[in-house]
Amino acid sequence: MRSLDEYRKLKPSLQRVPKHDPRPIAQELVRLSAVTNDPSWDYYNRYIEAAISQSVSDREHLVLKMRNPMLVSTDEILSLKAQITSVDSRISTLEEVLMLPKILKENGEQAKKIISDIDSAV
Repeated sequence: MRSLDEYRKLKPSLQRVPKHDPRPIAQELVRLSAVTNDPSWDYYNRYIEAAISQSVSDREHLVLKMRNPMLVSTDEILSLKAQITSVDSRISTLEEVLMLPKILKENGEQAKKIISDIDSAV
């Protein structure tokens, strides 16, 4: 069995979580279309992927509630529809946010090239 000090040396990434927060932050693998090959951006994207997964799970839960045959209240049905629409919007927004780092990185390189071409022409 390893001592606590040995374990801490093996898992330095766990030291990033504040000591006052006992919950680890959810992370997931980044879909291939969003990978930037930049460790910082890919680290950020893992959190966005986790938020997308949680939102998809929330949506599935709301849809199951909506399919309940015992649900007859118009107010509850309308509330569930509004919640589903809200979660759909959240998923869509998070998927756009997930692609931002790659778009910024790709277009940033193009912008640098254009600026350098303009500077060299002057």
